[in-house]
Amino acid sequence: MFTDGLGALAADCDALLLLRDGQRQAIRRSPAAEQPIYIASVGKVLAALTVGVLVDQGRIQGVHEPLANWFPTWRESSHASITLDHVLSHRSGLQAATDAVELEIAHDVVSLALRSPLSETPGLVARYNNKAFALIAGLVRNVSGLRFDRFFDQVIGEPLRIGHHQWFTDGSGTPATYGAFSTLPDDLLTLGSLFVGHSEPKCAAVISREWLQYMCTPSGLDTPELCHPWHRRVVGTTGKSTEVFFHGGYRGNLLAVIPSKNIVLLRMVTAETFAAGPGALDFTPQLLKWCAGL
Repeated sequence: MFTDGLGALAADCDALLLLRDGQRQAIRRSPAAEQPIYIASVGKVLAALTVGVLVDQGRIQGVHEPLANWFPTWRESSHASITLDHVLSHRSGLQAATDAVELEIAHDVVSLALRSPLSETPGLVARYNNKAFALIAGLVRNVSGLRFDRFFDQVIGEPLRIGHHQWFTDGSGTPATYGAFSTLPDDLLTLGSLFVGHSEPKCAAVISREWLQYMCTPSGLDTPELCHPWHRRVVGTTGKSTEVFFHGGYRGNLLAVIPSKNIVLLRMVTAETFAAGPGALDFTPQLLKWCAGL
């Protein structure tokens, strides 16, 4: 069967949902999956989609526009050359820890990121950066005039009929665009369907095909496995390879899209299920093994 091999992904989770050629299938769905589930850094994909609407609208003049145009304190600083592309590809050069603890205790994550010194020249090194992604909330607010979560609802949530969801906020009320988001499994599947050819009709007017392609484009010749901000792998054998785009989050949350196969796959885990299980955080090997057999 097509779903053979998904057992390793279904273990110790609350939802494992598959969308193939427009048809939805629940491989696993626990009672807890009837409520929104925190997906952690998978939310970075949604933050990138949201800021892409502003690029589509021409309110941001492309991914190479300096963010200093919207953050005046950067205009006469070493940060002046940082662009939206640098943020989405984790090449901003901002000094940041590998985890999000500093952000989780900050009163204002955007101010924290704006004050952060550089650890390397912007654009030079790809280094996973939660702090840089926190800037997207400030960018969307400064460009649109709306708080990020309200803009998300207006341009993505409402058109796609995304129901119960929440962007977690810091002490200043700023949404955590580095990934603190909760949503229902079926709604996350709808969001993932934007990236596949058989996306649902209500998805068509939300975001341009050009922006979706940009998000799936490798960020540089030196980083063929890192896009904006998807992770990318090519699996299978020569002549029968499959390109997979995915993003993981804390507790083993995972969203994957396979455009060439019209497939979206998600794995979602509640805090309770994670605590009761073995505590595995990374299911990339299991995902890629399944994809290699498609």
